[in-house]
Amino acid sequence: MKDAPGGVHMVLKGTTRDEVTLVAIGYRYSRKTILHFVMTENAGDTFPDDPYEMKYTDSYDNIGTRFVDHPEAISKFFASSNVIDMHNQLRQDLLQLEKQGSQRIPFSA
Repeated sequence: MKDAPGGVHMVLKGTTRDEVTLVAIGYRYSRKTILHFVMTENAGDTFPDDPYEMKYTDSYDNIGTRFVDHPEAISKFFASSNVIDMHNQLRQDLLQLEKQGSQRIPFSA
């Protein structure tokens, strides 16, 4: 997968000693990144889902767009993988922790 374009994926399937079927996906995310996923057999489909829009900068600093295929199981993962980060960002804004600076907050036991 070293020279493959973004969006290419490879699927391997195997069975553990306990008769659990596992599916491994190698996914070429971008020119620099190959992601690896291991899941149980019924966790998601390995056929392509709706492509996502990838933005990149060309040699003239123009922003280009291309659509990249990815398996449905990976789409499901990315759709929910940043939920905790989003929650933390919302709480940070609500509590205005960064705006408080280094002020001392009184503590009473």
